[in-house]
Amino acid sequence: MRKYEGREWTTSLMIQAFENNYLGRLLLVSYLEHKINEYVRNMTAALVAHWNPS
Repeated sequence: MRKYEGREWTTSLMIQAFENNYLGRLLLVSYLEHKINEYVRNMTAALVAHWNPS
């Protein structure tokens, strides 16, 4: 376990943080927009629901 700013970071938390960062970049969400992780996850789910591979 790693500690950062008093918070313990387990492997699953580190993976979640990486996923949220990566998804935000794929969606072209600017860091300056200060979108929360829930927003990024909801946008990703909406795009996947509308995706129709043919």
